[in-house]
Amino acid sequence: MSFKENFEKEDKDSLDYDDSAFYYYGFSMLVVVALPLTPNTNGIITADVLDAIGPTGYFVNVGRGELVDQPALTAALLEGRLGGAGIDVTTPEPLPADDSLWAAPNVIITPHNSGSTDGTGGRADEAFLANLERWVAGADLANEVAP
Repeated sequence: MSFKENFEKEDKDSLDYDDSAFYYYGFSMLVVVALPLTPNTNGIITADVLDAIGPTGYFVNVGRGELVDQPALTAALLEGRLGGAGIDVTTPEPLPADDSLWAAPNVIITPHNSGSTDGTGGRADEAFLANLERWVAGADLANEVAP
């Protein structure tokens, strides 16, 4: 399950449950969120979304913690209204030791490293060294992002 690139938080309030993303949550075994945090995506995963996913569905967040109503997520897990969750990002980070999300059943919490593999460091080193060579030679840098 994914959102269209231009899906905005305000859109969810006007969606018709019969033909919207919300309708399909109930049919999804797994909903993965990898959205960036913007003013329009902040809090986009609400209690209603989690309830629509339901007790047989699973929710994964690898985007930003603020995308999710975390108290609603915790409640849905503790009350059995959500089948399970994989959480790579939380609000706040790191998640305090006394946060009740730690005690929720069927949740895996990782330390905001979903994008890392055992080869990540080596690839970063290679990219840096290649760009250093380009910079010394006065050439255009690879993967340059304009502000």
